[in-house]
Amino acid sequence: MELDLWRLPIQASKPVPGYRVCQWNWADQEDYAQVLFQSFVSSPDAEIIPSFRTLEGCRNLVKMVGSNGYFWSSATFLTRQGSQPTAMIQIMGDTPGQVTLHNIGVVEEHRGKGLGRQLLNRATTVLQQWGISRVRLEVTENNQAAVGLYRSMGFTVADRFAKPFVPRAPEQVQPSPITSSQANCGEKTFNGPRTAFNQSRVGVEAPKPRP
Repeated sequence: MELDLWRLPIQASKPVPGYRVCQWNWADQEDYAQVLFQSFVSSPDAEIIPSFRTLEGCRNLVKMVGSNGYFWSSATFLTRQGSQPTAMIQIMGDTPGQVTLHNIGVVEEHRGKGLGRQLLNRATTVLQQWGISRVRLEVTENNQAAVGLYRSMGFTVADRFAKPFVPRAPEQVQPSPITSSQANCGEKTFNGPRTAFNQSRVGVEAPKPRP
């Protein structure tokens, strides 16, 4: 699915009471992985993407996106309830003027409260400010809750394609409780050069904002 940010600008959503949004920090990698694992281990998506079935696989996914040269750290967020990580979104660029939303997950017991919408609004608002014209994401068609959310925000179907079904191993690892490694993660302000991609990378400049 894709969203044309120039045709349909995103309006910032209201904060979800009791939760706070934290911008990407490398120290929070484990919390991102825990959220991803808890969000998808029992979902139909895990039948398509084996990495979702194990915590180690989720760690690798989070690290892979975060280490990419076109990773948008300024548009990647984690939400917390107290010190508990509850939802996440990661952003990575792929073609000029277009980026892909990756690893959008909300832990099951925190769903239905607007966290997914809040993260999408926060991330796409940042991208819109940087002049990005289009964002894309992948979602399984039978994930009706997610599809409904994306459609309500203006996303439309761009492509349909099939991925092979990978049988789940009998010894499937069960979810473990999320533990926080960063109890005091708060809003972070970046006062350096306006580089929208991974700030640990040198020489990757962000596109100029639209006039």
